[in-house]
Amino acid sequence: NIEQQFGKDMPTIRGDGVTNLHLKDINALDGSSRFKVQNSVDTLNISLDHVGINLDTTGSLGVSTLNLSVDGSSQINLTDGDDLVTLNISGSNGAYLAFGPNPVSQATGNDGLTHVNITGDVDVSSDFTTDDNLVAVDNSGNAGDVIIAVNGDTDGGAIDGGVDYAGGTGGDILWVASNTDATITLGDGDDFLVYQGAQFGADGSADGGTGRDTLAMFVADAATATATGDFETHISNFESVNLTNEGT
Repeated sequence: NIEQQFGKDMPTIRGDGVTNLHLKDINALDGSSRFKVQNSVDTLNISLDHVGINLDTTGSLGVSTLNLSVDGSSQINLTDGDDLVTLNISGSNGAYLAFGPNPVSQATGNDGLTHVNITGDVDVSSDFTTDDNLVAVDNSGNAGDVIIAVNGDTDGGAIDGGVDYAGGTGGDILWVASNTDATITLGDGDDFLVYQGAQFGADGSADGGTGRDTLAMFVADAATATATGDFETHISNFESVNLTNEGT
C-alpha cells in the first residue's frame, strides 16, 4: 500500500512476484515525475484511489495482463511494458478514470495491447488511436459513461480491419478515426458515434442500440462515406444525424 502525496521524485517499485499494488491520494502528474513498476509476473493488479500519476510498467517483464481497479477519480498516463496484451478496468459507484493527455504510450518496439475490457460502474475517458494492434474494446459489462477513441483501420499492426466495440448501459461517446471493417454496437443508453472514416468495409457495421443515439460526421467525411450508396446498409438504430463543417 502506498498512501502518500509525492512531488516530482517518484519511486521505482522493484520486486519479482509482486502482484498487488494499492495507490491512494497521490498527485504527481508533472511531466518529469514517473511511477515505475519493475516486476516479473503474468498479471499485475493496481488499485487507484484518488490518484494522478505517470505510470510506467516498461520494466515489468512478462506482465501480459494489467488490472486497474478504480475508486473515486483518478488520472494516469500509462507507458506499458513490452508484453502487455490485456488491459482490464473496473470500478463502482460512478468511479472515474481518465487516461491522458497521452494515455497509453507504447514502449519502443511494442504494439502489444490487443484487448481493453471495462466493467462495473466506472466512467472512462481514453484515446487508444495509437495502439495499432488493438482488436477490441468491450464495455458491455459497464454501467458508467465512457469517451473512447479508436483507430478504425489498423494498417500499422498485425490486425487489419478495425477495432470491435461493445457498449454498455451508460452513455457511450465513441470516436472512430478512420474507415473500418469492425463491428460497433453501442448498447443501451443515449450514445454518440463520431465517425471520421470513408466507406465502411464489407464486414463493417455500426449499431446504435437502444436509447436515442446520434451519428456525427464532418461533411467532407460524410460525402466520401456515402459516395458508393451503400453506407446506410452498414448502420442501424441511430435516431439522429449530426453534420458539421468543422475540420474541412
